[in-house]
Amino acid sequence: MVVRARAFGHDGVDTDSPEAKYSGRHKEQFSLWQKGWRELGLLGSATCRILKGRGSNLAYLFIPALISIIWLIVCLLTVRSPSLSLEERFSQKNLREYFDVKTFEDGILHVETVHHEPIEIPVGETVHAVIAMPFLDVNPLGATEYIQTLEWLLIYCTVPLTLHIITNTDSIPYVERIVDRVNKTASSEFHAQIVSLADIMEETSNNICPKLTVSEEFCDILMGKMTPLLFPYLFPKLDHAIYIDREIVFQDDIGFLFQTLNTSNNICPKLTVSEEFCDILMGKMTPLLFPYLFPKLDHAIYIDREIVFQDDIGFLFQTLNTMKKKSKAALGLAPEQTNTYMRSFAGWQRVNPTTRLGRPPPEGKPGYNPSLMLMDLEKLRASVQFKTYFSEIRLNKLMKQYLFHSSADIPSLGDIINLMAADNENMFYNIGCEWNRNSRSSTDLLDKKYNVCPGVNHIRAWHGNPDQERILAVKEKNISVGRRRVVDEDELLNMP
Repeated sequence: MVVRARAFGHDGVDTDSPEAKYSGRHKEQFSLWQKGWRELGLLGSATCRILKGRGSNLAYLFIPALISIIWLIVCLLTVRSPSLSLEERFSQKNLREYFDVKTFEDGILHVETVHHEPIEIPVGETVHAVIAMPFLDVNPLGATEYIQTLEWLLIYCTVPLTLHIITNTDSIPYVERIVDRVNKTASSEFHAQIVSLADIMEETSNNICPKLTVSEEFCDILMGKMTPLLFPYLFPKLDHAIYIDREIVFQDDIGFLFQTLNTSNNICPKLTVSEEFCDILMGKMTPLLFPYLFPKLDHAIYIDREIVFQDDIGFLFQTLNTMKKKSKAALGLAPEQTNTYMRSFAGWQRVNPTTRLGRPPPEGKPGYNPSLMLMDLEKLRASVQFKTYFSEIRLNKLMKQYLFHSSADIPSLGDIINLMAADNENMFYNIGCEWNRNSRSSTDLLDKKYNVCPGVNHIRAWHGNPDQERILAVKEKNISVGRRRVVDEDELLNMP
């Protein structure tokens, strides 16, 4: 007889049945969780032993390797391009900051150029620019600012350029790398000449300062904080230099600065003025040169940086056309609203008590404020009398004639304008105080006499930040006047 045997579990359950198979899988999963918790517990206890100093020597040897692995994992998860060096990362940061996203992703720089006449530079002439890049060996991260300045300068530059770079000896390798870097984005050729800071200090101490007869202490100040003032002696072979600070970001061609620099060589000889007075004209009285700086324009509107418009500048063009067609005047300005020229003409007022010059409105003539000027350039170019005001002798004569006292050692643009107005009133046109309203208020009674703008309901341009209190006062006045007019009209309509 054949005996067939079947295996049963200890609890009498058939091991081949579905119930037995499910129970086995459940126990297997349960055992995996137990193993995981057990391993975590062992890892925790081992870590505690290591931290308490009770671990084996082999465990301590693996700690640096474990930290390195964790650091690599963090870098791989957080950094998009782990192969980039620190210098390349700073370069990308610079690109993201100063270029738009599309430019950064495409790697193509599209420079918006303004169509203008070509810059006229004599054949063989080059523009000389000076920039200081000291102590990059101590602070190499500072190179990003210099790269930014030079990249923008060379992107827009279309003229021959020579860069004179001042640096210390140990920083020369860093400067050479910067030059190689910016050469890749330059739109025109340029030359770089490195000037050693040690050579400058030696030349200044031994030759320049003794010739200038200055003390050693002041010589140190010149070398440390006023180096550009020494350029005429440090670069004796150059006829010009343009000093560039590292925070300057160019948005146009540096060649225009060269043209401005050449104004003294082109315009001033025609006006027969000295070099010193020509420098004053270019520095403080540039608008007076507009007829010659812009020979193809028939008009110009000069706007100072403190002017804040509150209306369409097109209305000024209408005023300019009126001045050109119906008046002999060539300069349109708003009246001065301070007592500045009361003080300047104080001597003339003492000699001539009945004069209106410098007196407050409405009877007096407080002068003109030059922060906003309408200029008929054709009339100014054709005026023989206008050219005479570029004569130092003539201006000195006018200052003595009117006993004029300037508030500064060198007369300002406003001083010259008001001397011209005192001498030739027909050359000037009053455009109204609403186009150059003084926003500064004072409690001084004398200032209040000048700081007025009667009969104006809307300020078109402020000189300074708009005065909100005055704006609200004018609006309330207009509203009240409007209500009164409505009442008057209603009364007229209701009359029998």
